[in-house]
Amino acid sequence: MKHSGFTMVEMVTTLIIIGILAAIAVPRFFVSQQYYDRGFYDQTLAIGRYAQKSAIALRRNVCMNIAASSINLTYASAAGSSSTCNTNLPSPIDGSSPFTVTAKTGTTASSSASPVIFTALGAVSSAAATTTITIGTSPSRTVTVETNTGYVH
Repeated sequence: MKHSGFTMVEMVTTLIIIGILAAIAVPRFFVSQQYYDRGFYDQTLAIGRYAQKSAIALRRNVCMNIAASSINLTYASAAGSSSTCNTNLPSPIDGSSPFTVTAKTGTTASSSASPVIFTALGAVSSAAATTTITIGTSPSRTVTVETNTGYVH
């Protein structure tokens, strides 16, 4: 007579694995604020790099306007280093709506300079050596924009 089923060793091993997953992995799913902060940080890096590349391609000033919970891009409709940003930069996704990234609830951004203005050569027109954008609170992440090169990191 043959019996089918699980042995005691298999059952104990399965319970130990489930216990380890419950202790380590499950709590991470309930701490979503750090994921939101990291996502907004990545979006800020991307929109900053896109702003610099757009300034070079358009040969116009491109402004990265930083609010507490969103970042949007505008550009100068006229050429020249003293031109003000007065036109919304279209989104690369659909080409019509303004390019804006919005943070999830609880994620905030602050900047040492707003707007960050990229010139037609890709550099930043600022008196400071670097511009920093701080995102989130615990832990905070910093986006740095180099003045002379416009490098966003």
